[in-house]
Order: sequence, then C-alpha cells, then structure tokens
Amino acid sequence: ARNFMVKHMHRGDGTWLDTVDRVGRPVSSIAIDRTNNIYGALFAAVGLIQFAKATGSEEDIELARLSIRTSVERYEDPAYLGVPVQGVEASGLRAQGHSFMFVWVVPQLLELIADPWLEAFVQEHLNALENRFWNPEYNISNEYLFHDYSRIPSQAGFMVPGHSIEAQWMGMEEARRLGQGHRYDVFKSRMRHLIEMSWDYVYDGTCDTAYQAVANHEQPVGPVLDVKTMWAQSEVAVGCLLDYEQTQELWAREWFDRSWEFLQRTMLTDHGVWRQAVDRRG
Repeated sequence: ARNFMVKHMHRGDGTWLDTVDRVGRPVSSIAIDRTNNIYGALFAAVGLIQFAKATGSEEDIELARLSIRTSVERYEDPAYLGVPVQGVEASGLRAQGHSFMFVWVVPQLLELIADPWLEAFVQEHLNALENRFWNPEYNISNEYLFHDYSRIPSQAGFMVPGHSIEAQWMGMEEARRLGQGHRYDVFKSRMRHLIEMSWDYVYDGTCDTAYQAVANHEQPVGPVLDVKTMWAQSEVAVGCLLDYEQTQELWAREWFDRSWEFLQRTMLTDHGVWRQAVDRRG
C-alpha cells in the first residue's frame, strides 16, 4: 500500500492525489471532491510515520514531514479553498477538523524526530481547539471560523458533534503527552458534556453531523438524529475508553458500554466490514 501510494499518488511536493484508477492514473470525476483540502495528505503522513516506526525508514520520515509542512503552508494561505461552508463567501476558513488532525498527526512524528517548529505548531492548534473553536456562549465547539479564528455569525450556534467529540479526545491525548493534567480535565469534561447533549435517549446512538444551539428556519434546537454514522459512534467509544484507561472513572466506562453496544447492534455485519450509517432506529 505504501509503495503504491508513494509511486502513484504523491505529487513530489508534499501534496497527494486523492483518487487514482486501478493502475494509478489520476481520476478527477469522483462523487466527493476532496482535492482542495489537506486531509488526505495528513492521513498519508500518519501512514508513513507508522511505517517508519516499524521499519526505521528515514525516507518515510522525511516524506511525512514534507507532507505536514506543505499542508501547513496550504492551510495558512488566506486563499485556501479546502474549507467550504454553505452561505459563507470567504476563503481561508478555519476548520476544527483541520486543527485536530494537526494535534493528532504531528505528535506521532515528534515521537521519531526532534523539531522545535513542529512542537510549537502543535501547541498552537491545541490552543485553537481549547480556546478558539470552543464557544463558551453555547458550550459547544464550532466547526468553522474565519481565517483569523474569529467567530462566523451564521455558524456560532452550529456544531458537528462527531467532530467535536473527536476533537476533545485528541486534545486529551495531547495534554496527556505534555503532562498537563488540568488541560486534560478541561477537554475531558467538555467531551462528556458533548456526548450527553448529542445522545439519542430514545433509540441510543449519538448525533454526528449537526447540532443547533439556536433554532433557525431549517432546524430546531438540539441534535439532528435522522442518520447516525459509524465513525461518530466510534469517536464516543474511543474517547471514553481513553479516559477510562487513564482515570477508571465510572461515567467513562458507562458511556463506552452504551456506545459500543449501539455499534455492535447496528453497525456490525457478517462480512468483516462495518456498516457506515443507519437511520435513527438503527
């Protein structure tokens, strides 16, 4: 997999093709256009980092570092188009999902190399998760901000619960790496709060893609529960299991059990793969 990706998908400058055909030729007409964002490059970097941990490959370490550096340069460009928001006519928007990817990916590379610039960079994005995306007015974590990290008025009451729960456990993990217990507790308490407010107490499972703190003409206050995705349930399970491992707190064990039971009951198939989504009833 590594050899195929590096040969056919790396463009040579730290950017990566999102999709190729069977023999490695670029494909542009795909259902979802991800070519403008940096997620693919950061996931490629994670794979290279873990491959390098197993093999000692300096080439893969450097390719991972290049992919991260190039992603940073692209994201810092005010003309960056990788974060589109319907109804917001601005480029260079900030995304919670981008910050938590940096917070998750970069420390894995720092396990292998010393890089003061990257160390400072990951702290910048940990701070963004803690103090910029978190909206204390509504006690939710906003998904999108303007390029200068100021609040987008139309998005201030909106949250993507799956991403927001994911962001908190990634913040917990990084705070743990830094030995910052108080910061760990901040992210942990927020994660618990978000799980409790986005859970479906009738049919179980968490809301994943939309929560509205302020009603508008399209959505009332609360979570949208029509569709529940496997990835969002997994973020609840991962975050709770991470905290239970660290603290043995009963609430984390209970929420892990609830999320895992829902996953096993609704997402597991007989074929070794996971169902990607279910309706509200599962």
